[in-house]
Amino acid sequence: MNDLIAVHSPEVLREQLLELVDPADQELVAGAVDFAMNAHALQRRKDGTPYVLHPLRVAVRLAKDGYDNSNLLAIALLHDVIEDCEITRDELAEAFSSLVADGVQQLSKPRRSSDYFIELQHASEQLKLIKIYDRLDNLATMQPFSPEKRQQYINETETYFFDLSQFSPLLQEKLESAISAW
Repeated sequence: MNDLIAVHSPEVLREQLLELVDPADQELVAGAVDFAMNAHALQRRKDGTPYVLHPLRVAVRLAKDGYDNSNLLAIALLHDVIEDCEITRDELAEAFSSLVADGVQQLSKPRRSSDYFIELQHASEQLKLIKIYDRLDNLATMQPFSPEKRQQYINETETYFFDLSQFSPLLQEKLESAISAW
């Protein structure tokens, strides 16, 4: 899990991802990488690293584990642009497709919704995969958080994400491993 955490270059992660993608799918995935890099250009994670490293790591991990569908990877790369950037669903649909835009929209956490995790239970397996890999990356990068914030994040993971991952014992094992690292 921590193999990609040490990579601090978006360009290196971009190249790793494109090497894992079928050549026929590289245009869509490269476009999503570039879009994400532009959208998150001024954002930083709590540890000071470029924010775009997060969606890039999520996509690389998905592809390394054999989830290399180009639409899935595009959604993974863009999963935070509606929530964290001034990007709309319609802009994503215009730049990519309605399928990608709808997927990103479903993964975007509304500002005031306690039903978000309940709604995710009804999402497609592909969207659940992205959300679980998103959570795995966030769990691996919690060093800057206070112990209280880390525990809250772990509790939220145990409460909601084990249910989301019921379709895959491997994902449940990955979540358990990520939690036990803390």
